[in-house]
Amino acid sequence: MLNYILKNIISFAKEKKGIFLFFTIALIITSFFGLYVYAQFESSMVSVVDLSTLKDAAVYINIGEESADSDFDYDSFIKKLDENADKIGIDEYDFVYTLNAINGDFDEDEMDMLMKDESFCFMAYPDPNSEKDKIAIINTKIYDGEGLTEKEIENGENVCIFSGSKIVSDILIQGIKYRIKGEYDSSDNLSFGVIPFRSAVSNSLVPDKAAIMLSGLDQKNYLSLTSEAIKKLEKLFPEYSIESAAMEGSYSAMLTNEKTLTSDNILMIGMMLLVILTLCSIYSFVFNMREKKFAIFKICGAKNSDIAKICIYEMMILFTLCYLVSSVIFFSLNKTLFYKYQPAFALKVRMETYVICYFCLLIVMLMVFGFFSVIKGKTSPVKMIANSKRLE
Repeated sequence: MLNYILKNIISFAKEKKGIFLFFTIALIITSFFGLYVYAQFESSMVSVVDLSTLKDAAVYINIGEESADSDFDYDSFIKKLDENADKIGIDEYDFVYTLNAINGDFDEDEMDMLMKDESFCFMAYPDPNSEKDKIAIINTKIYDGEGLTEKEIENGENVCIFSGSKIVSDILIQGIKYRIKGEYDSSDNLSFGVIPFRSAVSNSLVPDKAAIMLSGLDQKNYLSLTSEAIKKLEKLFPEYSIESAAMEGSYSAMLTNEKTLTSDNILMIGMMLLVILTLCSIYSFVFNMREKKFAIFKICGAKNSDIAKICIYEMMILFTLCYLVSSVIFFSLNKTLFYKYQPAFALKVRMETYVICYFCLLIVMLMVFGFFSVIKGKTSPVKMIANSKRLE
């Protein structure tokens, strides 16, 4: 039967080139629309408004989890990042250290708040020029204290700038005492402190994580570029886990939203159904062209189900080939165009998206064309021959 079906398809393509071309293009367009609608459905929990807030988020290399009980090699780590900065698209990077103890004159509420706030951390900037510039800016925001001097930064002294502190107090970072030299203005709502990078190295502090800022990000390409950067960082640092800051907090909550079908999705589904019905009418014409052959089959003992199977299998083969073409087109556009208008596609469209969509569309095709084929297959041989003569 398979050989006959393949010969039928080849004969259809040769004898009715215009109809065959129109039929296959319509199948490709239907498959493409189906993929687009399903991709929108898959990514419906992620909105462009939400994504617009992610363009300044960092990629984190979680160092502390693997290096807590061993010395951290700053030189080797920094060398790897610097050598691959252009390849990965790194704009800058900082080291992050968490607070583990507070000494001095803190009131109970303030101490409780600081020790429980997981977002509170200390930053150290490895680039000397960037470090001086950033700390100089931070110094201007201090409302109490003198801030960090260039000499303290260059010498790597155990000093820090803190948010919401008492100037006469000190803190402990991994058991090392740091003297507080300034306090942020609370109106700036900054939730991190700053320590000289050289002090972190000389004290052998193990960073909790490295925060990588990527260049050229906007709300349209954030997910695609970040995803690529994470893959490259995972190859560069297989010993550490890599994650995006966007995967935390509100973003995680955003991903738990229910998938929804928008009015545009519903409209496109309606258009797809109309196209499928149009394909049925076209295929009806093709079927009528072959009714003389089918009549001979039935006279020779073929059952109604055999005729229906020929039509259904032929449609399955044509649809599968057209779906593969539409998948290649969709994949290419998703990499080159869609990320600008549908940035969530970069996150949600995976191989399983193509597979699931294929079977969903195939089921719809089988339901529609199966019903059509069964009805047509029940036509008597005499009527089939009469219909074929009218077309001759």
